[in-house]
Order: sequence, then C-alpha cells, then structure tokens
Amino acid sequence: MTHHAHKLHGNNITDNDAIASVNSIQTGLFRRYDDQRFLVVCATANEAKTGDATANKVHFSSSGDGYCNVVKNNVWCQAVALSA
Repeated sequence: MTHHAHKLHGNNITDNDAIASVNSIQTGLFRRYDDQRFLVVCATANEAKTGDATANKVHFSSSGDGYCNVVKNNVWCQAVALSA
C-alpha cells in the first residue's frame, strides 16, 4: 500500500472500537481508491486478552505490496488490497 493509504488506515481507527474502525477504514479506502477493493480486519487488544477473539485468530502471510498493519489506541487493523 502507498504511504497515503497507510496514513488513511491509521487515521480511521476509532479508539477501543474494532467494529467502527473496520467500517471507517473500509469507507476511507473506498473513497480514495474507488477502483480497488480491500479486505479490512480489526480487533481490540481487549478481545485478545479476554479470549473472545480466540476462535478468530488470524495468521497472515504475504509478499510484495498491497497490505498494511496498524496498531493504534488499543485497536489492531489490517488492510489488504484484493485483485481478481
């Protein structure tokens, strides 16, 4: 992802709210890159500590460009550009 997309990603994280963050990031990326599709995943640090997200652990591996991870204000988010 470009530096602009990474900054956009981080600016759209809502403190302690993974659901609002995922929606805000997806909306922001779509507005900036309307010809591109993204997969956005977020979780709060609290979900990880309490075990609520245990069944949804995500393991991700990729090479090249097209993805970024941001941790900000108790929320971790990952955005991945999709292509078909």
